[in-house]
Amino acid sequence: MAKIFEAIKEQNVEEVKKIILNENYNFSQIDDNGNDVLHAAVEAGNFEIFRYIYKLIPIQQVDYNKVNKMGENILEAALKNPNTLIFKVLIDNLETEEGINLINKPNNDKKTLLDRVYSMEQNNLLPQFIEIIK
Repeated sequence: MAKIFEAIKEQNVEEVKKIILNENYNFSQIDDNGNDVLHAAVEAGNFEIFRYIYKLIPIQQVDYNKVNKMGENILEAALKNPNTLIFKVLIDNLETEEGINLINKPNNDKKTLLDRVYSMEQNNLLPQFIEIIK
């Protein structure tokens, strides 16, 4: 596993920054689970690491449709994370048509992202979806 993924998994903010700055990091690298660095940061749930990486990647290069080996896109990974701020940042930056397509696209268990958000115990993410659909 590449050093960057180890640092993300260990939630070592300073090491992540050091690797990116000192090694002219290639953001398209993937880990053993098929995650790129942004996806790995979302799964790790450390907002500071996520925000740092997210700001370095041009918004048009963030691929919301790319799935890892478990079939999860970046929004699905964010939903599993207790840090809902990461999910809100990702949702806020979706283009409307792309957002609606992702929300309505069923995954392997035949549930859409909206289905999964609606069925969550703490349903504080639903308003974000309503804003996109308007």
